Amino acid sequence: MKRRIRLLIIAAIVIFNAGVYVKYANRVEPPRVSQVTIDRGNVIDVASATGTLQATRTVDIGSQVTGVVRKLHADFNSIVHRGDVLAEIDPSLSEADLESAKAAEQRAEVDLEQDQAVLENDRVNLNRAEDLFKHDLSSEVDKDTAEVQTTTDQLKLQQDSAAVTIAQASVHQAQLNVDHCTIISPIDGIVISREVDEGQTVTSSVTAPTLYVLATDLAHLQLMGEIDESVIGKIHTGQDVAFTVDAYPGAVFHGPVAVMRLTSNNVNNVVTYDTVVSAENPDLRLRPGMTASLRIEAARATGVLRVPNLALRFKPTDRMFAAFHESPDAGQIGKQVWKLQNDQLVRIPLQLGLTDGSVTEVRSGDLHAGDSVVVGIFVPPGTAR
Repeated sequence: MKRRIRLLIIAAIVIFNAGVYVKYANRVEPPRVSQVTIDRGNVIDVASATGTLQATRTVDIGSQVTGVVRKLHADFNSIVHRGDVLAEIDPSLSEADLESAKAAEQRAEVDLEQDQAVLENDRVNLNRAEDLFKHDLSSEVDKDTAEVQTTTDQLKLQQDSAAVTIAQASVHQAQLNVDHCTIISPIDGIVISREVDEGQTVTSSVTAPTLYVLATDLAHLQLMGEIDESVIGKIHTGQDVAFTVDAYPGAVFHGPVAVMRLTSNNVNNVVTYDTVVSAENPDLRLRPGMTASLRIEAARATGVLRVPNLALRFKPTDRMFAAFHESPDAGQIGKQVWKLQNDQLVRIPLQLGLTDGSVTEVRSGDLHAGDSVVVGIFVPPGTAR
C-alpha cells in the first residue's frame, strides 16, 4: 500500500514538471525598450578650446656687450621700474677699448694739425712761386710743382678730417659700450625669468644674450586660445569666455574676446585660429604659462523643446522591427527619433537647431514636453523569428 502511494506521488511530480515545462519552454520574452523623456530648457552651443596664459607684454633684457656679470640687482618676481639698474657687466674690456679709441682720436687730431700746417706752408710757397713766375724770375715748372704740392696737401687734409671723424665715432661707440655695461630696465614690470648668475660670462655676437625677461603688470593677462575653424565663424570680439586652469579645480575665470587673428595654424591637417582673451588677474593667482581650458558661448536657445542626442543616434535594426512584428522602415532618412506607441515603433521626423553635445533643440516635429522616445532596444535571443 505504501509503495503504491509513493509511486502515485512520484507520478504526480513528474506530470506537474512536465506541465510547467510545456507552459514555459516555448514562452517568448518580449524586447526591453530604453526610453528618455523630452523636456524644455536652454541649449547652449559652446566652442571649446585650450590655450595658454601670457603677459600682455614681455621684454627680453639682453646685454649688448661681452663681459662677466659683476652684479645682479634683480631676481625672480622682483618688481622693477623704468630706469632701474638690473645688472652690471664688468666694464674693464669696454673701458680699455674706450681709452684706445680716445688715443686714436688724439693721434688723428695731431695728424690733422700737422698736415694743416704743411698746407699753410705750401700755400705760401705757391704764392711766392706765382709772384716769381710773373716777374720771369722762376720757371713755369716751379709754379706747377708748387700747385701740385698744395693740391696734394688739401687731399691729405681731407683724409685727416675723415680719420678724425672715424676716430670720434669709435670713441662714441666705445663710450656706449661702457654705458651698456650697466643694464637698465626699459619698462615698469616684474621679473618672470632670470637667465644668468653673477660671475657668468655673456658674449654679445649676432644676437644679444638674454639676462632677464620682464613682464608688464601681471594683474592684466591675456589668454591665447586656438579655436577650431569649424566654429570660428560663431566667435566675435566682446564675447564672454569662461576658462579653467588645473591649479584651481572648480574655479571658473572669465574674460572677453579681445582679438581674433586672421593667420591660421595647421597642425596634422587641423586648422585653428589664435584668439586672444583678456584675463583680469587682480589677486595674481593666474600665472603666465598656465594651460587653460576655454568655453565660449557661441549661441543660446532659451526655453526650447530639447531631445537627448542619444535618441537622435538610435536607429532600429531589422531584428528590432521583427520583435515588434513590423516590417523594416525604408524611410529612415534625415533627423528623426522613434516613439513606442501601442507596441509599435513610430518614426518622428524632426527639424533641429542648436546642440550642446548632450541635447539638441527641436524646432519642428510631432513631439511635446513629457513625451518618451526610444534610445535603445534589447531583443532577447529567440524573440525575433
